[in-house]
Amino acid sequence: MKRTIGTLGFFALCLCATVSWSQSQEEGFFERSEEGWFWYKEEPEVEEVAPEPVAPAPQIVISSPEQSEVQDDPAPKAPITIGAAWLRENMPRYLDAAMDNPTLENVEAYLMLQRIAMDRSQTFAEVSQVVTVGNQNLDELARRPSASFATQQLDRIAGRKREKLLSTLTEKVGFFYFFKSDCELCYTQDNIMNLIEDNMGFSVMRISLDGKPIPGLQARPFSIDDGHAEMLGVQVLPAVFLVSDEGEIAPIGQGAMALPQISQRALIASLKAGWITNEQYNETRPLTDLDNNLADRLGIDGQPIEGMPTVSGDEFVPPKVLLKALKSNLQRGRQ
Repeated sequence: MKRTIGTLGFFALCLCATVSWSQSQEEGFFERSEEGWFWYKEEPEVEEVAPEPVAPAPQIVISSPEQSEVQDDPAPKAPITIGAAWLRENMPRYLDAAMDNPTLENVEAYLMLQRIAMDRSQTFAEVSQVVTVGNQNLDELARRPSASFATQQLDRIAGRKREKLLSTLTEKVGFFYFFKSDCELCYTQDNIMNLIEDNMGFSVMRISLDGKPIPGLQARPFSIDDGHAEMLGVQVLPAVFLVSDEGEIAPIGQGAMALPQISQRALIASLKAGWITNEQYNETRPLTDLDNNLADRLGIDGQPIEGMPTVSGDEFVPPKVLLKALKSNLQRGRQ
């Protein structure tokens, strides 16, 4: 009896479990026959979702200088002309680039420009010869011949006139000659000053800075410096000055000098001091046709040239117009 009750209890529990399981389903097994006749339900396939495309990173475009110029300035530019002005302005820049960074390209670029400039200079020199030959206004032969026999003759003529002019100066000026007894160059300079005194007739006042004569030489009268050297700014010995009979002083030079050098400097100092005239000085120059001075003949020192166009400041006058005006004025001046 107890067994029957236990058996019935077990079946009752199973029945309750079955009813409870069937009630928990949304639909019955037979109602969902399209899902298959197996004891398990197949898992639905999961659709793979394609990843969203990643936006490409922004690209940075670096344009070349030529492209930038075209974009920034669409207006067309005139091509570069390698003329004198362009070479004068840009050759130093190419030289700097070649020296700072001497690559093959940098050095070759500068040398190419240098070659262009040299070739143009050579062409200019050749054309200059063609223009000057036979042109009395430009040919230097009209002033100083290049033939040796002619230059020697001009030098002799100029030398005679120089000696004559210097002889007239002996009546107006003399020399101050500063020296020291231990000055080696003064030993040789002293002999030259003796020639100036003995042969040319100038009076020479010798002034010793240390109160002693130059040893080994024939004693000649000298004075002891009492401040003249400092007053005249003597810093190098020997030192030579011209002194007029009125007490005016003109420097000749500080340092050893040869006799022709002292003679020429004496004439220049005399011209500067007004002791001789320009005409007198020009006669001592080994040149011919000194009157053929274009600037003087044209009178262009601050004066307008007849026939020149009226322009402002440094405005460029065409070469043809310039030549016509200059030649016209030169021809008028010779008439």
